[in-house]
Amino acid sequence: MVQKDKYYSFLASNHLDFATLISFTCFIYISSGITIISQRFAFLMVATIIITMVTQKCLLFHQELS
Repeated sequence: MVQKDKYYSFLASNHLDFATLISFTCFIYISSGITIISQRFAFLMVATIIITMVTQKCLLFHQELS
């Protein structure tokens, strides 16, 4: 039960990061224009950022639980 509470408080404390990520994603797509190459580049950028953020969250969460 303690772990569950820790998990929810962890999610609540990090919801701002995900909002930042979403707005940053929109910014990249808007600034990349409409060409196919820049869309692919934007997708790669966003995918890299998402993977990095999720990895960091998992590591932080693991450290908090232990």
